[in-house]
Amino acid sequence: MPRITRSSAKPQRSDKPSRPTPVDLEIARHKGTSAALEATPDRLQASKRAPVPSPAERIQELTRENGQLRVEIRCHHQKQDAIKVLKGRFNFAFGELEQSVAEFYEVEREIEDERDQATRH
Repeated sequence: MPRITRSSAKPQRSDKPSRPTPVDLEIARHKGTSAALEATPDRLQASKRAPVPSPAERIQELTRENGQLRVEIRCHHQKQDAIKVLKGRFNFAFGELEQSVAEFYEVEREIEDERDQATRH
């Protein structure tokens, strides 16, 4: 029986970048990017030919990205606040429901006890 060593059990890693997955392709369809997409031969060649933006253009680009990220953060915070409200309301409603069920079982037990006492006499 051949012996498996630690080095032969590991999958062989390549120096080549991983191929785009279906998720990467979906990201590309929505005009997004990922490491796997950026490492495709077409993208690598295009990046070599792309003009280098001037410092002013780069500042403008980064300022625009910063604004977009601030909008995303604001939206995230608003969603988090709404989730906190929802969670609080849910916990309150759950507590009320739990209390109602407990009260129902208590009344039901009392009714059953009364019935049992009535049938014994």
